[in-house]
Amino acid sequence: MPSNDYTSLVPKYTFSSILKEQESELKDNSLTARMADTKYPRVINS
Repeated sequence: MPSNDYTSLVPKYTFSSILKEQESELKDNSLTARMADTKYPRVINS
């Protein structure tokens, strides 16, 4: 009987408990940047 691995493929991140450090960490977080790009797409002038 095969065993199924249901481990999430979404990256896991641990953030600081201090607000200023959290803001800095989120600013550089690739997942946060990706979400912002889909929610608020940037307009590119050609």
